[in-house]
Amino acid sequence: MFVGNVGYNVQLDNTRYATLGPDVNVSPAGPQQAVYFVGRNSSRNVIVQGTQTAGKPLVFETAILDTTVSSEQYVGLPRLMTEPSTMGWEDYNHAGRLWWDVSNARGRLWNGLASLSLYGHARVVPPFGAMVTINSTRGDWFFVTATSGTAFSVTNPTNPSAQQVITITIRNASGGALGKVTWGAAYRLGPWTSPASGSSRSITFAYDGAHWVEIGRTIADVPD
Repeated sequence: MFVGNVGYNVQLDNTRYATLGPDVNVSPAGPQQAVYFVGRNSSRNVIVQGTQTAGKPLVFETAILDTTVSSEQYVGLPRLMTEPSTMGWEDYNHAGRLWWDVSNARGRLWNGLASLSLYGHARVVPPFGAMVTINSTRGDWFFVTATSGTAFSVTNPTNPSAQQVITITIRNASGGALGKVTWGAAYRLGPWTSPASGSSRSITFAYDGAHWVEIGRTIADVPD
């Protein structure tokens, strides 16, 4: 059943409970099968969150019923500290389930056969210095501009997650030859050639759970 005035309707199926504020009605009582929310026309920044049943993330079967919901109203993914059990998810009828993996700062998607990792795309510009720090939760493209010929090290990426892929670009803006580039011990790569002044080179790594393994690179200098 619905409670409240006509507004933005959000229905959560197969949940255990959720707290959404005063415009909430739960039916039936006890361990919940459905939670209905009817917002008001003045509602803004409505966050829908909940818990899971039997270790499975909350599923939005018919999440937003009112197509007039704007970007000011949004649904938040369930946040889980550990990977949920996928027992009973063996068919494609369960494909499309999403949750946020808090421990690894990544989205997860069940595609009907396996859980896939979802990482956001962002260009990150680490400060140049003797140690260039790579924080893998910040993005997937790290653009380093070397402004001097001083040798420098690229640190092992912090906060790595399995299956993550990142690209590191080193741009030479020193006006001359770059100093030696030292890669952290977690990187697995072939011999590195630094770019000439006014150019850059990029290298892409995939994380296998222990090392960042090279899977591709530019084969020549790329002009600025």
